[in-house]
Amino acid sequence: MKAFKVRRNGQDYFRVDLPKDLFPDGKRRSVMATTRREAIQKAQDLLDKRKKGLKTEEAKATLADFLGRFLEFYKTEGGVVLRTWQDYRYHIDENVIPGIGAIPLGDLKPREVDLWMKSLRERGLGNRTVEYAQAVLRRALQFAVEWEILDRNPAAARFRAAKRKRAATAGAQRIRFLDPNEARKFLDVVGGDRHEALYTLAITTGLRPEEMYGLRWKDLNLDARRLTVNQVLSKTRRRKGEKVDRFLFGPPKTEKSRRTIDFPKFVCDILRAERHRLLESRALAGTKWQENGLVFPSEVGTPSEERNVLRRFQTICEANDLPKLRIYDLRHTHASLLIHEGVHPKKISERLGHSSIKLTMDTYGHLFEGSDRDSAEKMEKLLAPQKTRNRSARPESPPALQVVPKKAS
Repeated sequence: MKAFKVRRNGQDYFRVDLPKDLFPDGKRRSVMATTRREAIQKAQDLLDKRKKGLKTEEAKATLADFLGRFLEFYKTEGGVVLRTWQDYRYHIDENVIPGIGAIPLGDLKPREVDLWMKSLRERGLGNRTVEYAQAVLRRALQFAVEWEILDRNPAAARFRAAKRKRAATAGAQRIRFLDPNEARKFLDVVGGDRHEALYTLAITTGLRPEEMYGLRWKDLNLDARRLTVNQVLSKTRRRKGEKVDRFLFGPPKTEKSRRTIDFPKFVCDILRAERHRLLESRALAGTKWQENGLVFPSEVGTPSEERNVLRRFQTICEANDLPKLRIYDLRHTHASLLIHEGVHPKKISERLGHSSIKLTMDTYGHLFEGSDRDSAEKMEKLLAPQKTRNRSARPESPPALQVVPKKAS
């Protein structure tokens, strides 16, 4: 491969001409660089890509253009629900394109991805938001690799770095919940509240908010004190003027999320009272009522706005000197109460609908730390030699020696 010295606009360059048969249109193409070695290397890289079948012309398009095509394809062929697709679109529009959208797809390097993620953190975005935005970019660029536009995914290495950082900071991001005394106090003060049944069911079953808002009366068996998670409710991310339903009902996200849960008898009594209250609400709403069969609808039968429930929930907590939590933290409260009562982690995992017991232990494992001393004491009682146990039963320090003064001779 030869590099020819050329002069352009008073500047010397080195040019390498590429074989015409590598390009469908048969046109001559060349690459230029300021040094001979760089020109030859660029030409070799381009030839390697062409031999692999990579579409170098498409790689010249900006990242923003490619992401637009990706979203259009992913909406129907990605195998995701509308809410997930809208989350992808949101992060692409709000976080990816403003930062690196103008970079040609083929010029995007891991360094640019690193600097982009750094800029998101400097904007004040949390680690989880930055990681999600990066995961969206990584998924989109993986399509570019599979479509033979790129030979590697420049965002893939950032995924590993994000996982390491998340593992290192996991201890600093511990969950928040009500302890047993606080939970009892909370249930006492919400007695008779508009959302008493929702709060109580959340604490005693660990349902996710979207599972509670999607729960229907036909999913409940009050006589058996049992419910089944068959449906969730999600709120869509609509663009202004976009004609898409504000709320969407759909199946649980994973197979493990589709589960049956028993609940206490006192919760059954509260749910029966809630059903009676809903009958009164439906009568008052008249023709405005929209029947969806939901256990926790709005006053006219439509899906509840979580922000309204959250506002009331936090007002109650603040007025009664309880921690300011999210509705989701009632799920954490349920898990912590089960751990407090010694329920096996496998059963906790099943009730919460976790994909694996590993997820349960990664999330709540630190709450088991208090039981370690009890474990050690049980090993002492079970296995320690008899002499050791006898010694441990004696006083920790021997009695002080009695010094008897000598008699005068």
